[in-house]
Amino acid sequence: MNNIFWLFSLLVVLSISSLQAEIQKAESISFGPMQIGENRVSIDSKNIDLVISAQGIKVSAEIIQHSFEWVRFNKVLLLPRARVKIIIDSSDKEMYLKYQEQIILPQYSSNKLFFSEFYISVFQPDDILLFVNNQNVGKISIVSKQNQVKDAKKNHMIDYSCAPYNLQIEGLDNEYISVGCILHKIGRFKREAGMLEIYWTSANYILGDHALPPYIATMVNNHSVKFKVTGKKGDKRIITIKASVPKNLHRLKFAMGLGPYYYETNHNIETKKSGWAPSGMIYSKYDITQGSSLRFFDAFVWKDGYFNNAGMYFAYDLAMAFDNRFLVIPLLGFQGLSVKYSKDLNSYHKIIYPQGLELVYMHPFGKKNYSLIMGLFTNASVVEDHYKNFWVRYGKKIFWELNYISWKKEEKAASMWGLSVGFPLMQFL
Repeated sequence: MNNIFWLFSLLVVLSISSLQAEIQKAESISFGPMQIGENRVSIDSKNIDLVISAQGIKVSAEIIQHSFEWVRFNKVLLLPRARVKIIIDSSDKEMYLKYQEQIILPQYSSNKLFFSEFYISVFQPDDILLFVNNQNVGKISIVSKQNQVKDAKKNHMIDYSCAPYNLQIEGLDNEYISVGCILHKIGRFKREAGMLEIYWTSANYILGDHALPPYIATMVNNHSVKFKVTGKKGDKRIITIKASVPKNLHRLKFAMGLGPYYYETNHNIETKKSGWAPSGMIYSKYDITQGSSLRFFDAFVWKDGYFNNAGMYFAYDLAMAFDNRFLVIPLLGFQGLSVKYSKDLNSYHKIIYPQGLELVYMHPFGKKNYSLIMGLFTNASVVEDHYKNFWVRYGKKIFWELNYISWKKEEKAASMWGLSVGFPLMQFL
C-alpha cells in the first residue's frame, strides 16, 4: 500500500515538473495581467524588422533579445510579445508614443534623449506612432519576416484548443499566424450541436477594411470559410479555414475497461489469495455544464468469489494552471461495495462515502488530444471502513489505466490491482 502511495506521489511530481519545463509562469506585462503560455513556434529578434519612418527627429529602435514570451489573449489566443527599446534624439520635450490606443510617456535624459521600453504584440500588425507637440511625426512598423522552412505550416501557432477539430489554414504558408478555438453548444436539449469560434491573427496580413486583428470565424458545419487579406506590402491572398465541427454533442457517455487484475480477500482468520483474475470496468459521465459533471463507475473482479466496487460522484473544475492544461477536479459522492469471499460464504454489501480528487494533465508531453489523469479516493477519517483507491489513466479515446482498490473492515478485507485497457461504448442525450 505504501509503495503504491509513493508511486502515485512520484507521478504527480513528475507531471508537474514536466509542465513547468514546458510553460512559463504567469506574470504582469505593460498593459495588464496576462497568462503566459507555452512556446511552440520558434521566433526571436532575427525574425522581426522594425521599420522606422519619421520627420525631423532621429529615432532608433530594437527588439531586446530573449524577451519573447507567449501570452494568452481573452483566454483563447496565444500571441507572442517582445520588449522593444526606442531612443529618440530631439530637443522638444513634448513627446509621447502611442501603441494600441495606449499613450506611452518616455523618459528624458540630460543629453536630450527620449527613451522608452515596453512590450509589443508581434502577431498584431499595429504601428508605434510618434508624437511631437500633439502632432504625428512618424511611426515604427513591426514586420515579421517569412521564415522559410520545409514544413510551411511550422510557423502556425494552432492552439491545443483547436486540436479536437482538425483545424487547417491554407493560403498563409511560411507566414506567422496564431489560432485559438472555443466550442459552444447550440440547440435544444437532446439535439445539441457544436458552434466553433475560431480566433486568429496574422503578423503581416489584415482584412481589406484595415480592421485590426484578432478576427473571429464561426462554423456550425464542415463548410470552409474563405476571405481575402492584404499584406503590409500591398499583396493580396485568399485564406481558407477548414475544421471538423461535431454534429452532435452528447451529454451522456459510456466507456468500458477490460484487463487482468490481482485479487485478494481476507475473511476472519482465513486469507484467501485468488491470484490473477478477469476484471471489467464501466465508466459513465453526464456533462451538466462545460466544467461540471456527474460520474459513475463500476469495477468488478471475480474468481471463485467476487469483489464489486461502484460509485457515483459530482465532479467540477476547481482550479486550472499552467496555461489551462493542468486541472484539479474534486469528486464528491458515495460508493457501494459487494464482496463474496467464496462460493460457500454469503455476500457482504456496504455503502461507503470516500471522497476523491483528480489531477488532469491535458496534451501531456506535446501529445495532442491525449490526457494523463491521476486520481484517488479515501475515507481515512472513518474508523470502521478503511478504503483506498488510486488510479493513473493515459490515452485519448482508447486509454490505459493502472488501478488499485483496497477495502478493510475489522477482519474483513478485499483488494484488487491491475492494468486495463478502456474504450468508448456509446453516447447519447
